[in-house]
Amino acid sequence: SYDQLSPSLKSCFIYSAMFPKDTELEKEILTSLWIAQGYVKDEGQGIEAVAEYYFNVLVQRCFFQDIDDDGDEGKITFKIHDLMHDMAHQAMGKEIFIAGSTTSNLGKHIRHLFDAAPRRHAKGFITKSKIRSYIKDDEDASDSIRFPLSALVTNWRSLRVLDLAQLCITELPNAIGELLHLRWLDLGGNKGLKRLPESFTKLINLQTLLLVRCYALEELPEDFAKLTNLRILLVEEDGLRHMPSDMEKMTCLTRLNTFIVGQRKSSTKREARLEDLRVPRNLKGYLKIYISPSYKHSKRYGGGGGYLCNTEHLNTICIKWPYGEHEEERNGNDDADVLEDLQPHSNLKVLAIKRYPGLGIPRWAREDGLAASLPNLVKIVLEYCDGLKELPWLG
Repeated sequence: SYDQLSPSLKSCFIYSAMFPKDTELEKEILTSLWIAQGYVKDEGQGIEAVAEYYFNVLVQRCFFQDIDDDGDEGKITFKIHDLMHDMAHQAMGKEIFIAGSTTSNLGKHIRHLFDAAPRRHAKGFITKSKIRSYIKDDEDASDSIRFPLSALVTNWRSLRVLDLAQLCITELPNAIGELLHLRWLDLGGNKGLKRLPESFTKLINLQTLLLVRCYALEELPEDFAKLTNLRILLVEEDGLRHMPSDMEKMTCLTRLNTFIVGQRKSSTKREARLEDLRVPRNLKGYLKIYISPSYKHSKRYGGGGGYLCNTEHLNTICIKWPYGEHEEERNGNDDADVLEDLQPHSNLKVLAIKRYPGLGIPRWAREDGLAASLPNLVKIVLEYCDGLKELPWLG
């Protein structure tokens, strides 16, 4: 079965087996890694569609197993069959290497590295090399040993994939902007990371950026929209105060987990607003729209609704308001107008509204009923909408 795979599918499968046996992998993450390495070629229907086709072929041929779909948010996880994992390791050759606690140096032919060694061993093998992937084992966040990030950035300039998740990083070196080949970067779980350096926007080839659980990161660089090749951006609603400005330029985005609507404290550029969601792009899957405590809805900024008119590829939308001590900050704001202007596209299948402080439902859910405005809707969630006096008409 392996011998019958195309060269591209063989590369994708072998790369997947970098991870240890019995590792639960996430489909979206793995396919974005394939794309970053250039294993997936756009054949006219979109590069993500080709990657999904590759994934489905490997599932159908039993290379992947234990498929689990969590439903609303579209997160699909899986594992590699043990026998297939062994087969892949036999076919890996010298380009893929798994480092352990006894690793002292890397061979000159190694291009993709999975680091399973304790953090204190990493500095020993970070020397001049043409490494293209650095992926590490899950770290103990309590490990106080500092990761040699500056040495890595200095020595591995050919990196396309860089996994820096959960390394207790509080700041990135300016030299990060010199990784011009970088296409995939995971900074998730670095809870003390407060800012990204201005040089970050030099990463013009970056396609995937993961910033989940970066709770101290309040804003992105001023010129973040220069990253026009970015396709996946996952951020943390409990960190960022607002989205970067000029997001209308980021038309390659196909996956954005959360759009945070808020005001900047001071800036020479306007803040990202709901109208930035109108920009034609192929956002797919799940999107959460978080109305931050600072947001003031205003019709004069282009209002009038239609903010979600170009979201025909989204299956699920969650509109969420603040909770706890932040709820009082929004007293007196026009939250009813916000919801009125967020009428979803008719293709939507799942709609969740959480902590909505208003009393009534919008016209698009009342006059002709949701069956008319959202004919494909199969599920609606109303959560902690304590002030709501009426329910949407479902007939």
